[in-house]
Amino acid sequence: MNQKTFKRNCFRSAENGSPLDLGSVNLITDESIDIIFENPDALACILNLRNKDEYLLEHSVAVSVLMTIFSCYLKIDKATVRKLAVGAFLHDVGKIMVPDSILNKPGKLTDPEFEVMKSHASYSIEIIKKTPGIDPISLEVVALHHEQLSGNGYPNGVTEISKYGRMIAICDIFDALTSIRCYKEGMSQVKAFGILRNLAKSNHLDVELVDQFIHCMGVYPVGAIVQLESNRLAIVESQNPGSSLLPKVATFYNLGVKGFEMEEKIDLAINENEHIAKCVRADDFDLDMQQIIEYLAQQG
Repeated sequence: MNQKTFKRNCFRSAENGSPLDLGSVNLITDESIDIIFENPDALACILNLRNKDEYLLEHSVAVSVLMTIFSCYLKIDKATVRKLAVGAFLHDVGKIMVPDSILNKPGKLTDPEFEVMKSHASYSIEIIKKTPGIDPISLEVVALHHEQLSGNGYPNGVTEISKYGRMIAICDIFDALTSIRCYKEGMSQVKAFGILRNLAKSNHLDVELVDQFIHCMGVYPVGAIVQLESNRLAIVESQNPGSSLLPKVATFYNLGVKGFEMEEKIDLAINENEHIAKCVRADDFDLDMQQIIEYLAQQG
């Protein structure tokens, strides 16, 4: 069974009231964790380039990967990271109980509709509590992902939120902001960082952890698309320690001729003739993300 099939079956089990197969969840999250502990940049790049045809499935994986990358950066022990990754993977499982008409509504939800949407948090908690072998840390992540330090979160409006609960809230919001949905365009990672900081200022998120998350991801995250001052598009391949504004990039598209070009790898910390103009999205230039992924794969 491939990962997508498993994930779909996992959510269907929740919808039917059957216990989740925690063993299979562990297999999927362990695979990502092992890769990230060996090379944190590997999955970050895939994460930022992915297409999102099935948001609920992809969001669960993305938040789990983000939580793992963030935990690794904070030097949390691997055994605990496994529990955090499982909780992050399952944090939104309760959304399977929310009608599609509300879940995918193009436009602002009415107050009654938003109350229905918010119910997914309680459903998630109920489902996870019934999952045999679930660790309390995984349940903690699920239970706290929509709570706020101000007490205005849900489902319980708590103000005492654990470090893990504060971490999942950041990862969840960041992926939601940068995701492409049927009813909205995703925003650039840099713009999402600004919103995270504003939410921290309003006591929604933890200020220190937001700053650590941004530092972890890099000002220009691995996998992000940037426009260079030479009027070319490039993909961020890796960070330069101590030079967050000067990552290593690989060019792939010339905006002047509006066409793909032979890849050129550039270390911006060394090359003084090239600079990043801004962080962008493929959609800004009517480019198809799948085409970009295939082109980059051909370039090796």
